[in-house]
Amino acid sequence: TKLTLFDTCCLLLALYLIAVRVYYVFSYNTNLEGVEFALVHFIQLICIKGNLYTDASQFPYLLIVHAPLYYYFMAAIMKLFAINVAEDIHTMYVIGRSISFLLLFVNYFILLKILQLFILQFKYKIRLLLLLLLFIPAHFYACRPDSFKVLFFMLFLYSMIQSYKTN
Repeated sequence: TKLTLFDTCCLLLALYLIAVRVYYVFSYNTNLEGVEFALVHFIQLICIKGNLYTDASQFPYLLIVHAPLYYYFMAAIMKLFAINVAEDIHTMYVIGRSISFLLLFVNYFILLKILQLFILQFKYKIRLLLLLLLFIPAHFYACRPDSFKVLFFMLFLYSMIQSYKTN
């Protein structure tokens, strides 16, 4: 299909936003969005001490606000690739940010699938990508578990709608 001028502009803007986010993935900034350094510290705890949680009755108290799946997943990747978590911090950031960034596109694909459950010939895919890139917070390309949470929510939403439509 031929792109309209508006869709071409949307595509160019989306590509620009993707390029900026790829730049951020490799940034040396240790806090792109929302205390990334604390999340990296939790991954280091798992890799070095073997456990995320400490004794809650003893000082120092450690507050972990997210479910542990992301941290254990990241720790497994660090162990798989033999990343030295005490010295190679930037690689940890790049891997975490890359996973979050890739999950953005997985979420986009699932969103398209959800829309196709209602609209068989959805033709505004480029505009939807642009809207997604414009409105998602920076957490989606930071070393944070937010993209994981949204992924599981989108999968849940897709499966519930799919189940509802078949029953």
